Amino acid sequence: MMKDDERYLQFAESVARGYKNEPLPQDAVVPVSDAGTVIALFADMYDVTRKKAWLDEGLKTADSVIDVYFDHDLPRGEAHINYYYSQMGPRILIHSLARIALLALDPDNCLVEPDYSAG
Repeated sequence: MMKDDERYLQFAESVARGYKNEPLPQDAVVPVSDAGTVIALFADMYDVTRKKAWLDEGLKTADSVIDVYFDHDLPRGEAHINYYYSQMGPRILIHSLARIALLALDPDNCLVEPDYSAG
């Protein structure tokens, strides 16, 4: 876990800064799992550091991907297909959206733990 070793935290922060500076493209093929993983990273960075900037970035990213992936009852498999496809990892996005929302409400009592199973 990244909070057990400062090097992991530094690496995670570097990756998160990269996504902050270069957000997910809206006009490219981005699988739903990638979008969820980025939100999960921002959620974890906020959970570990309690720096509001990470929460804000996670909520901003969540807001932008909802418009792209949730124009139906189930999320699209990727930004440019018009159907749900479970093999593209929509669970990661749904989990990450729930986690970032609950962290925003009460970071000390978030009921949705990190999930690194990539399934």
